Amino acid sequence: APLFYIAVEGYYYLGVKDELAQNQTAMLTLSAINPKCYLPPSVLFSVSLPISDGFAGFVKWVLDDWKGSGQPKIGVLYWEDLPTGAMWQMAQPWVMKQGVKLEPVGYSIRTLDLKPQLMRLRDADVDYVWMMGITPNAAVAVRDFSGLGMAGKIPFCFSEYIEPDVLLDLVGEAAEGFYSYRCESPY
Repeated sequence: APLFYIAVEGYYYLGVKDELAQNQTAMLTLSAINPKCYLPPSVLFSVSLPISDGFAGFVKWVLDDWKGSGQPKIGVLYWEDLPTGAMWQMAQPWVMKQGVKLEPVGYSIRTLDLKPQLMRLRDADVDYVWMMGITPNAAVAVRDFSGLGMAGKIPFCFSEYIEPDVLLDLVGEAAEGFYSYRCESPY
């Protein structure tokens, strides 16, 4: 058995997690996977730099795009039921130094209805929305954001764990006006 893996995405290895634990094979990944999936014993070591850097990149874009008076306010949708869902918070000290206001709202990764969270962001008068999620979460967000009449009024950007090509297959033209941050090439 290998001594360690360097993994692009930790979830690809969930199918062999028992073998990894048995062999004590360590894995280093930048994935958003929850290391508790590999217990006992822990063999997965993950860091959340892609998400925090992606969120900081989005904030830089917001600062360049902002045309209003004062400082922009960003609504942040994040997984509240997974420890990895708050990875964007690593960038929070830097974001605060930029004078950007944040309105964080948690949601379950398993949710099929984001309307309550989106209405909270609407009522908080956010200027932009950034969502930590995976592609199925994004499809729900597109449906609910559009259904509430918010699409086209507030720029909405998905984190890099959203697969834009798959999202387009799921929601079609409804994706128009939404953004997806990809560190390898912005969409």
